Amino acid sequence: MTITMTPGAAKQVKAMMQENGLEGHVVRVAIASATVEGLTYELDIVDEVKDSDRSFESDGVRVVIDPRSYLHLRGTRVDWTGSGFSFDNPNA
Repeated sequence: MTITMTPGAAKQVKAMMQENGLEGHVVRVAIASATVEGLTYELDIVDEVKDSDRSFESDGVRVVIDPRSYLHLRGTRVDWTGSGFSFDNPNA
């Protein structure tokens, strides 16, 4: 199972990369924290990919996830709402 980005999310990520001169970088998705209220997500544009990362291609964007976060993010769909990213996580 992979992480998928909607076309809108991928378009927004690509625009952010271009605006900031970060073409060729990857998107790192991670769990920032887990509380009683639920999971908090992180989405960063980075140039570092670790050997232990899981890597996926979604709508032309390379997405990487650390092994710990992957356990909680399998099957998650990332979307762009116009004001921010949203995460549809079947595991949450």
